[in-house]
Amino acid sequence: MSNVKLIKIQGDLDTLALMAAPDSVTELVCQLGYEAMMLGHNIQENHVSEALKAAKRVKEFLAMSTLPHFGLKVYFEDAPARSEKNGYGGQIKYFNYTIQGTEAVRWEWFESLVKALSVFGKVKLRACKDLE
Repeated sequence: MSNVKLIKIQGDLDTLALMAAPDSVTELVCQLGYEAMMLGHNIQENHVSEALKAAKRVKEFLAMSTLPHFGLKVYFEDAPARSEKNGYGGQIKYFNYTIQGTEAVRWEWFESLVKALSVFGKVKLRACKDLE
């Protein structure tokens, strides 16, 4: 069995939450990151640690998707798909995305990406098929 898979994932994503999630873990960064995640992006307090790990996972994927040899690419729509109120009284904007292509990845890799994307929006379509 080959690891090469045909993949398509579609959904919407709070892209600003990914930017707000701190990359390093210090006491001050954690405090500010927790507040930004809870109030700015409606992440429940008991799920903030999970959200920070998910943000790291999605950011790593987004970085890989820009490389020319990596077969999965991300496409975003320009206009927000939907909005929600946040804890500061502002708006969270979700943007539609499509991830598609072929790449040699393990099923666990695919599942972990879908799970991480689900933390910051809705996954509406998830398809992964072995090509051999």
